[in-house]
Amino acid sequence: MRQVHVLDSHTAGESTRLVLSGLPDWGCRTPKEWCDRLSTPEGVRWCRSVLAEPRGNEAIVGAFLCDSTTADYGVVYFNNVGPLRMCGHATIGVVHCLAHGDPLLPRLAGISVSLETQVGVVVAERGPDGTVSFENVASYRKTALDLSDTFSEITKPVEIAFGGNWFALAEASLRLDPASIPTLLAFSVRVREAVHALGETQVDHVELTCKAHNPANSGRNFVLCPGLEWDRSPCGTGTSAKVACLAHHGLLAEGETWRQEGVLGTVFEASYRRDGEAIIPRISGQAWVTARSELRFEEGDLFAGGLPPI
Repeated sequence: MRQVHVLDSHTAGESTRLVLSGLPDWGCRTPKEWCDRLSTPEGVRWCRSVLAEPRGNEAIVGAFLCDSTTADYGVVYFNNVGPLRMCGHATIGVVHCLAHGDPLLPRLAGISVSLETQVGVVVAERGPDGTVSFENVASYRKTALDLSDTFSEITKPVEIAFGGNWFALAEASLRLDPASIPTLLAFSVRVREAVHALGETQVDHVELTCKAHNPANSGRNFVLCPGLEWDRSPCGTGTSAKVACLAHHGLLAEGETWRQEGVLGTVFEASYRRDGEAIIPRISGQAWVTARSELRFEEGDLFAGGLPPI
């Protein structure tokens, strides 16, 4: 019987499942090698076996540590449809779990740790109050698209930006609240399809934006993830992409704080420093451990690979 030990946490409402043991013996070592393998049908099946029902749900993001020659550890992020380039909320969750401690995890030495992701090295630190802050990979705004003829709800250009993942950011005249999530999901899928039709096929996330509901915050968002789920947190890579756009337009100064409010009202704080034509975002948030589990995969289980996507 196959067993996988996991440590679960949530960051501002969004779940991270950190795999402690039971990784497949595929001979992979580095984040790139792992991500290449997880992109295959066999790899996607493994991702779904760990994350999807009946052992989880479609919204969980997975992570595990691996070898690195450029950082303290390599880290691989994955969701219900395969590997992710980077994940901000999961970075916060992983660092919190390292500080929390587990017999199957290396103990966080000191307050900082460097992690090699598929797209570069991020450096994180954990403060005395439990807040985790990390410097993300270089982020930038690429271009803007006019979708006003297609969507009456969008009156400003849709910005294409990289914040560790690729985003289409659209300011939309929709209410970004939990009651509207089915509408927001359907709308975001249409936006992504329209962006792909215009050649920006690398975009796999859509970030809808509006004014913050809480006047103490700077803006609000709703994020569609690659596997047709929505981010319960304010999205670390999405916040990085947003800050890159703000910096491009001169709307946020270097070192100035942006308080990003998610669709559930939880908040990440962000700032940036310049790095040539790009920026290096700094994202801060908190995570909480929710469970330590042993996933079991008995012989003959029809759903050992997870329920099929609907």
